[in-house]
Amino acid sequence: MKLRKTKIIVATCAVVITLSLATTAQAAIMSVLVGTSGGDDNITAVNTLITNNPNSIPGLFAVTDLDLKIDTPAMAGLGMSGANYSIDSVGAMGTWKTDGAPVHYYSIKGGNNFALYFSVAGLTSDMWDTSVIPNGGGKSPALSHISFWKPVPEPSIVALFALGLLGLGLSRRGKRN
Repeated sequence: MKLRKTKIIVATCAVVITLSLATTAQAAIMSVLVGTSGGDDNITAVNTLITNNPNSIPGLFAVTDLDLKIDTPAMAGLGMSGANYSIDSVGAMGTWKTDGAPVHYYSIKGGNNFALYFSVAGLTSDMWDTSVIPNGGGKSPALSHISFWKPVPEPSIVALFALGLLGLGLSRRGKRN
């Protein structure tokens, strides 16, 4: 009887982890616009935009620090995390990439406003476009800079990991009995 319960628990854990990974894999291919805001894209303004969540995006979590802010003339830089970042731009749009850990949050600043983007699984490259940033003249503002943010670890990932360890522990315990 105990062995059967253990098998059911392990199977349930496997299904939960598989579904979580499938959702994460789908989200990894793109970022979504969290929203836009006026002023500077500092940690307080970014976390306020995350908290307000104007586009009702599930799974948002706060940021803890700025990894790197790249001013457009520099076009590249080394983040505090040790990752290299680079930007390619043509007018009001372009791409960024990193050789470091996947980026969950980045913001683009143009004019007096900024836009914040999010990816559940994180990205190592993405396209950006300042046309989403409100501008009084109706034209896309020129890019001022791109900021890459360090997120707080998502609680559900930690919970899934703990659930997997619990399932493994129970399965080993069942084999000994």
